[in-house]
Amino acid sequence: MNILINPAYILLLSGIVLCFIPARFFKLCALIQGVCTIVATFIFISKFNHPIILNFIEFELLLSYITPLAPLFIIAFSLVFLLNLLFSFGDKQYNKTEIIAAFIYAGSAISIITSGDLISMFFSIELMSISATIIIFSAQNLHSYLVSKRYFIIHITAGIIFLIGTIIYIKQNGNANIIPFQPIESFNSNNLASIFILGSILINVGSIPFSSWIADSYPEASYSGSCFLSVFTTKTSVFLLLTYFPGNTILIYLGLAMIFYGIIYAILENNIRRILSYSLVNQVGFMVLAAGIGSNLAIKGAALHAFCHIFYKTLLFMSAGAVIFSTHKHKCTELGGLFTSMRYTAICAIIGAAAISGFPLTSGFISKAVIVEAAHNYNLFIWWGLIIASAGVFLHAGLEFPWFTFFQRKPSRTVPEVPLLMKIAMGCAAFICIYLGVDYKIIYNLLPNQVYYEPYSFSHIYKHSELLLSSAAAFFLLLPMLKRQNTISLDIDFFYRKLPKDLTNILHQCTKLFANYRTNFSQRMEKSNNILVSIVKYEHILSLTIYTTIIILLCLITFSII
Repeated sequence: MNILINPAYILLLSGIVLCFIPARFFKLCALIQGVCTIVATFIFISKFNHPIILNFIEFELLLSYITPLAPLFIIAFSLVFLLNLLFSFGDKQYNKTEIIAAFIYAGSAISIITSGDLISMFFSIELMSISATIIIFSAQNLHSYLVSKRYFIIHITAGIIFLIGTIIYIKQNGNANIIPFQPIESFNSNNLASIFILGSILINVGSIPFSSWIADSYPEASYSGSCFLSVFTTKTSVFLLLTYFPGNTILIYLGLAMIFYGIIYAILENNIRRILSYSLVNQVGFMVLAAGIGSNLAIKGAALHAFCHIFYKTLLFMSAGAVIFSTHKHKCTELGGLFTSMRYTAICAIIGAAAISGFPLTSGFISKAVIVEAAHNYNLFIWWGLIIASAGVFLHAGLEFPWFTFFQRKPSRTVPEVPLLMKIAMGCAAFICIYLGVDYKIIYNLLPNQVYYEPYSFSHIYKHSELLLSSAAAFFLLLPMLKRQNTISLDIDFFYRKLPKDLTNILHQCTKLFANYRTNFSQRMEKSNNILVSIVKYEHILSLTIYTTIIILLCLITFSII
């Protein structure tokens, strides 16, 4: 019964069943299964506390295994999955393949969280990668085809690294049951397994220098596919870092690098979904940094931030998707002035922007505050970095995205507002963002060893409001310098997107030059051959000439002597 009520397996089975559902019943069945998943989630985390042990070859697989942080992530995944389903079905021309892949994607993500051994975790990670690739490919255009190949290669590589770590772990320990690893302080054979497994997770979480795959892949999915993709892969990896790799100092510096990387590239970006993708890297950086700090307050703060981030980031991607759905445009240089015709979408986007910026009475305020406090207790340098980063977050996500999308210029045309189901999905996500910011104790109570932190102290509200106002003033003062350019930003993905093309062009030019040289050389050789042929043809004349010349020279020499 335990394994049957696990929401992961309900989603996986639902994805298989939906393959055989007729089109006219598909939407209804999918929504019913989404609701059943939420019901199963609350039953699962409240009633069942013992894992299912399944024998596989010589190993014991621990299925339906609940760690202390698992309930928070499972609840968030189940709720936001239903919201994304609603948003997807707002379009009458929804993609059935994408929906089925999304069920598998969400199910495999929850399966990772509820896996207590490395073998079942590995299979779930690979299934998550394959289903995400299908979601990207389902956009059915040339860009999505190329991006899905790149995404698949990157994540299959991460899976292979994870498998190597798993094999080493089993060889060292004699079983696959996973427990929290000790912090990696040096590179030696004893922690080789944890190094490989951590490296694999860092690729999936979008850590530096592997962050570029997020901005490369998420914007190329469909407007609804991006909403699914923004939730599961990175947050599942955050869960693994918080549960099994807390206290690794390297995560602090990687997280800090992710934070500022995301800010800089988001400010430079023109594509609205790429802005949000870089913003996602930035926000995940906060969680990775907190995992590196490793204190109880930091771990709980990162889990809280992941929970809140799932909803406000989904809301922002929904808002961007709604704009693309209505206008068929996705660049800041093509948008602006949409507030008058898309007021509902604009308000939802502003709520999401306020939440990601950490405005009081929003979910981002109560979660980010815990991480900042943990950083303050750990190191003042890290704390100052987070304070500066908070201002940068407000610049690119809180102001840049809504301003260039819905304002910036007078409306040039009227576009239709999105369908009802899309409005319901965005409205529910916006409500959750505000509700969690007001009744924050409800989410604090979901954590083990409840967090005792009061975010609404006068000093904290005053300092954070001052920071936000200063950032807003800087944004509008520098606005003339922030005009969007119709360009695309490349970073480490230059090496697998641009460099192969450049090398191919260089090789093509070299081949062309070699072909020209060979042609010229052949022509010269042909001329030389013709001369030789002529010489051979008239060799008797040449011989006579030579003999005559020799005789004349001898005569002249004799004459001169005499």
